[in-house]
Amino acid sequence: MRIFRRKWRVRGKKEGKPATRESRNYYGEYKDGSGRTRRVRLCADKSVSERMLAKISSDAALEAVGVRNPFRKQEKMPLSEHLADFARHLKAQGRTAKHIKHTMGMCQCIVQDLKFQHISDLSASRTENFLARLHGKGLSASTINHYIVAIKSFAAWLVRDERTASNPLVGLRRLNPNTDKRRIRRALTDGEKKVLIEASEKGPVFKGLSGPHRALCYKVALTTGLRAAELRSLTWASFDLDSLTPTVVVEAAYSKHRRRDTLPLKESVAAELRKWKKEQSHVERVFPLPVNTVEMLRQDFDTANIPYRDEAGRVADFHALRHTFITDLVRAGAHPKVAQTLARHSSITLTMDAYCHFEAKKQRGVVEALPDLTKEAAKSEPQPPNFVPYFVRILGQEPAEPGTSRQEQRSGAKTTNGSGTLYFAGFCNASQELTPKIKRLEGEDSNL
Repeated sequence: MRIFRRKWRVRGKKEGKPATRESRNYYGEYKDGSGRTRRVRLCADKSVSERMLAKISSDAALEAVGVRNPFRKQEKMPLSEHLADFARHLKAQGRTAKHIKHTMGMCQCIVQDLKFQHISDLSASRTENFLARLHGKGLSASTINHYIVAIKSFAAWLVRDERTASNPLVGLRRLNPNTDKRRIRRALTDGEKKVLIEASEKGPVFKGLSGPHRALCYKVALTTGLRAAELRSLTWASFDLDSLTPTVVVEAAYSKHRRRDTLPLKESVAAELRKWKKEQSHVERVFPLPVNTVEMLRQDFDTANIPYRDEAGRVADFHALRHTFITDLVRAGAHPKVAQTLARHSSITLTMDAYCHFEAKKQRGVVEALPDLTKEAAKSEPQPPNFVPYFVRILGQEPAEPGTSRQEQRSGAKTTNGSGTLYFAGFCNASQELTPKIKRLEGEDSNL
């Protein structure tokens, strides 16, 4: 086994000697399983060529004893062909065209920039350095995470499809998006919701959507939490407006988590939808929203004098209506699990951390309700009362004799003194004046 550069003579002479040329790449010779000498072309780097030849020679030795590399064919295939197969896999899995386009675009960006040619070229460290450069050029941590998810999903598919033995990008880790948030949304206040709907009802037509049509769309979004793409997909068949519990259905093809969702409708919104259906029952889509919903919403925001970006830098785009819906659920006292179910989130953490927004004054009120721990408060705090058991007279019967056990009292057991029966009812403050209560009970007994 040896490596060398090929040499050959060329016509002409140089300084009285025959001219020779040398190949740019190294070549290697090894013996296969049958003992025949084989020659292969390697690369221009000598150390890398030595490793390549050692790998080829060891594979040949293994094949000679019947041990074959099951991934040999896939390792020789260009990475571009693997990417094309991966795109077909995503389509077969029912992924949307938008998802496939974004995923493949990010994968190809990494592969082409780093000049990955084969599966063996995939490197977690090189990919990490490339993404660090993109982050330094201005891309947010959230966008970088999209690149990481895309390329790691491709590498994981290579393992699942038995194209390689191990995932070469398993060590690639996502960034913390909380340290680099570029777009922070906010929830609309009750006053802002009211003036937004009023302003849109009186507003002009925007790309085929009249003012009342947009106002109805905002009401549905604020009371269901539907996303813009989900609202855009709704037909009249999606609504059940005549039942006792009106609902709206989002088909799995348009739902973000790819499941069919049935959501309850607020009765007042359902009544407006019924009126709108009488006038617009012929339309194919109930809410044909434009692709750029921000432009539509900002027009109504300007009319209603609502700032798109507040003093803290938080924005109120169309998706902020979904944030408003979830925040209103929690403010109304909804159980966190109920809020998560209506939001259709995979985890309660996403619902409560990312979509719930509370003003500082509301947090202040909750904190002020906590016990006062100062010394002055401890001195002025009244001492706990001395509670004693008391009984309720049943059917005018006489009180129990002293000495009734605490166990009988707590269990509600009756006590008798030969002519009367009482049941234990609880504890009362011994410092309270009980005589009026006893007299009142005796008066009630005499009426029975």
